[in-house]
Amino acid sequence: MRYLLAVVGVLALLVGLVMAAAAKSAIHEIEAGIGFLIFATTIGAVGIMGSIDRLREEQTPLLRILGR
Repeated sequence: MRYLLAVVGVLALLVGLVMAAAAKSAIHEIEAGIGFLIFATTIGAVGIMGSIDRLREEQTPLLRILGR
């Protein structure tokens, strides 16, 4: 799931860059900004998911000791 979000984020970044480079009016610049926001959101989600996975891996041995 993280890899899929990372791919979507990179594609959104590329779309944003292309739209910003080819912008002819303000609406195209807004669309480019939306692409950048999608990129930031998806990459942030990938980072959060990675942190949660790391935390879960660190707590698994402790949970086994506690019997949960």
